[in-house]
Amino acid sequence: MNKSLCYFTIVVLMTLYACEDPTTIGSGLLEEEEISLNSQSDFDISSTTFQPDPIPVYIRNSSNFTIFNIGKYTDPIFGEVSSKAVLRVEYNFNLDIPNLSSIYIDSVVLAIAYDSTGGYGNKDILHDIKVFEASEFPITDTILSNLSLPVIETPLGASTRKFAPKDSVTIQDYLADTVFRKAAPQLRISLDTSRFLSLFSDFESVNTSAELVGKLKGFVISSDPQGNGLMGLNMGTTTSDATSGLNGLYIYYRTKSNNTRTVAKLILSLQKYNLPTIGFQNSPFGSALGDAEIGKERLFVQGLGGPNVKLRFDDINELKGKVINHAELEIAAEALNGDDKTLYPYANQLILSYQKDNSFITISDITDLSSPGIAIEAGFGGTLLSRSGTPNGTYKMVVTKAIKAMLNGQVPNNELIVSPLLSAQRPGRVVLYGAKHPQYPIKLKVAYTNP
Repeated sequence: MNKSLCYFTIVVLMTLYACEDPTTIGSGLLEEEEISLNSQSDFDISSTTFQPDPIPVYIRNSSNFTIFNIGKYTDPIFGEVSSKAVLRVEYNFNLDIPNLSSIYIDSVVLAIAYDSTGGYGNKDILHDIKVFEASEFPITDTILSNLSLPVIETPLGASTRKFAPKDSVTIQDYLADTVFRKAAPQLRISLDTSRFLSLFSDFESVNTSAELVGKLKGFVISSDPQGNGLMGLNMGTTTSDATSGLNGLYIYYRTKSNNTRTVAKLILSLQKYNLPTIGFQNSPFGSALGDAEIGKERLFVQGLGGPNVKLRFDDINELKGKVINHAELEIAAEALNGDDKTLYPYANQLILSYQKDNSFITISDITDLSSPGIAIEAGFGGTLLSRSGTPNGTYKMVVTKAIKAMLNGQVPNNELIVSPLLSAQRPGRVVLYGAKHPQYPIKLKVAYTNP
């Protein structure tokens, strides 16, 4: 099942009328005609936590997936989470391709930039990182998060280090023994040279990336952290890595003809993705999945393919025939005992979609605003903000077009799905108050005009 996620930045400038009772305006401006502007916020809403089908972690011809996570942690609320990163390398045709069968290989290093906005859980722990060679690598338009990818059992390389997205690294210049230079923060792992000596021994006829992949299928990077946490990696774009980017597989070698030192760089291909594992169903609150009674008061949303929330607007059809001027949805966050939102931050951006014809479609309040190119939180909202009356903050979202789509019959069952933005890449999560909570119920506020 394909799940469409929103990666656009958008804006719309709107204001919701704050009044709760019908109000007549314009009588001082129009002598013969009055416009009746009304607002309503007492809609009947049903809410349930559910586990979505496996999400896409790779989509062909999409450059949206750049953030990757390795490691694992046990969240006291959401249970165990782990993630591996998968990648392939290809030739960099901006540089000359050496005859890899005619070189002496001194060392091979896999280098990947840190994601300075990434990481999750305890960021001050050591990660025992391993790089494995994939024995198979699927070639398909879409790869889902439940993929099982076989690897060669013996790791190609290993390293123990902290997640240090702000710390530069010192690298010895391979071409000069006495020259050292500072480089941008990055994960660098030395790989088994003997494997590449064997691999490249018959590379004289290998001149394309397709032939390269036939011999070197790909890599899987995992971490067994000494604590609870994920390390964030930014694998960037193939275009930038081919020019000035640092990501790549660096082969430090000498020529057989004159023993000259040099380096070749294989860049990361577009075929790279996270492989997350979510254990919410085995968490202390796993019983909330599919339970409508629990969903009345408490809901759970999690990235990396974790649980989502389904909202059904049971009496929205009462607005049929009305002119919808503006609509906002408000959902308050809850803090449970034992939760540590400093260690496990709440999802910083929620989005809304609906399911139709076996696809998840992001609401047009989001997608129609891609053209202005202004931040999503300005036009749609969906960020957690402090508001009076809610102790842990509230997510407020513009849903004007979504409500109109419901009234036009375009949204099946009048149901919307609440999920985190960049769910395939970000691990953030949040507990929400349900639609029937006695103090902080989910609120839909609609301003409309009678025709």
